[in-house]
Amino acid sequence: MEEVKKNFLYENGYFINIEITSDKLNKESVNALDNLFSEGLFTTNIINIIYMINVIIKGSQKNKVHVVLVNNDIIESLVDIKDNKIVSYYSEKMINNKKDYEVKYSSKSGYNFRIFDEKNAQKIVNTQIEIINNIENRYVFPLTDYDKKIINVFNIVFGYQPDFSRNEDREKCKYLLFILKLMHLSIDNIDFDVYNDIIYSDELDSIFNKIAILGKCDEEIILSDEYIQKLNLIKNYLKTNEHELYLLAMSLNKKYYLGNENNEIINDLSTSLGR
Repeated sequence: MEEVKKNFLYENGYFINIEITSDKLNKESVNALDNLFSEGLFTTNIINIIYMINVIIKGSQKNKVHVVLVNNDIIESLVDIKDNKIVSYYSEKMINNKKDYEVKYSSKSGYNFRIFDEKNAQKIVNTQIEIINNIENRYVFPLTDYDKKIINVFNIVFGYQPDFSRNEDREKCKYLLFILKLMHLSIDNIDFDVYNDIIYSDELDSIFNKIAILGKCDEEIILSDEYIQKLNLIKNYLKTNEHELYLLAMSLNKKYYLGNENNEIINDLSTSLGR
C-alpha cells in the first residue's frame, strides 16, 4: 500500500487536507495535484477534488481516502472513503456568523440534517444528497476526441506536451484557442466571453477541471493534414508566453469587432493563411 498526505493552507484562511492510502497510485497525477493546489486555490468544490482523487487511485481495489475542506475554522466538507465506498460525510455552512445548516451522512446510519434556513431547507437537502451521490459515483471519464485535439494543437504550436496542472499551460491554451477561433481555425465551436479585458470560457474551464489532474498529456495526432498545415503556417507567431498571447488575442478581438487592422502581427497572420 502507498500513501499520499497533502496539506494546502492559503492566506484567506482556507485549508485543504488530503490523505490517501491505496494499492495503486498514479504518480503523475499526484504531482499534478501539487501543481494545481500549490499555485493557488484551484477549486473548493468537493466533487471536483474527489474526482481528482479518483484519477489518482484509478484501478485501485483497496484504499482509504480522507478529505477535509476548512474555511476559516468552518468544515465545509469532510469525506471518508474506504475501498471505493463512501463511509461518512459532513458539511456545515455559516452565514453572517449564524449556522445555516449542518449535514451528516454515514453508510451505517444514513442522513442527519440540521437546517436553520427554513425557506431554503428543501433546496439544501437536495443539494447535499446530490453531492453525496456524486461522491459515490467513482467513474473516471476518458479523454474525448475534443480533449485530444486540444492537446495536439497545443503541442504543434508550442512544441511540447502540455501539462494542464500548470496555470501557465492552461492560460496559454485558453488564449491560443481564442485566437484560433477569431481566425476561423477553431477545432470546435467552443464559447468564449470577453469582459473587462478578461477572456472567459466556462466550457474550457470544465475541460481543464477534468484533464488537469492527468498532468503531462501525450496523445496521438487526430487532426487533419490540412489543419496541421495551417497551424504550421502561423505557429511561429503564436509560439510565445501567455502574456504576449493575451495581448495578441485582445488585438485580434478588437480587429474582429472594430475592424482595426493596424497591427503588423495580425496582418502577417492573415497573409500567412492567404487572407
